[in-house]
Amino acid sequence: MNYIKLLISAIFAGLMLCIGCSVFIGAVANDARFIGSFFFSVALILILVTGTALYTGQIGYVFEKKPSFLLDLLVIWIGNLIGATGSGYLLRLTRSGLGSFYQAGVALSDARLNDSYLSLFVLAIFCGMLVFLAVDGYKKFESPFVKFAVVILAIGSFVASGFEHVVADMFFYAFANAWGTDFWKVLLSLLVMTAGNSLGSIFVWAVLKFVRGKKVSSSGREA
Repeated sequence: MNYIKLLISAIFAGLMLCIGCSVFIGAVANDARFIGSFFFSVALILILVTGTALYTGQIGYVFEKKPSFLLDLLVIWIGNLIGATGSGYLLRLTRSGLGSFYQAGVALSDARLNDSYLSLFVLAIFCGMLVFLAVDGYKKFESPFVKFAVVILAIGSFVASGFEHVVADMFFYAFANAWGTDFWKVLLSLLVMTAGNSLGSIFVWAVLKFVRGKKVSSSGREA
């Protein structure tokens, strides 16, 4: 895939995150946070079904790729940023930029901006772990029911737990116009969350590779 196509794919994935984030904001605004957490998974389902490029869905496989994949990841991150940020600012131009919906979105953005970088980093690690499990499960399992069940449960769990997803937070910051008031703080928090998401994904990849690499005999002992 050339870089123009990859960038467009990543922008589209960022736009798909807008759907999940919007559903979640609407649920929070109506005191239905838990329900919104699981409906957020529609975003990743759409990304997986369309085969578009999401940073957190790709970074876990970095050690299976050629060194040039690092440049791919940079293009994907930038594309996700364009898609998520652009959709966040577009949504501000609609009636969603008013009332309880907007207030809920601002509260979600403020909670991240007012958090410590250590907290964001740790929460992002756990998010990265669950996103990798969702993506890897979708790839590995044959049953459509199991595929989607894994995605829904893993994504719903990370949202309900308050773990931090860097691309989703790109959207929240844009919707609340945090870029316009705390540019450097927003950028640094996104970089911290990127590092956390990356570490969590790679950690799970390494554990699963180690576990799957050990064959077990019929006696139950390692072969």
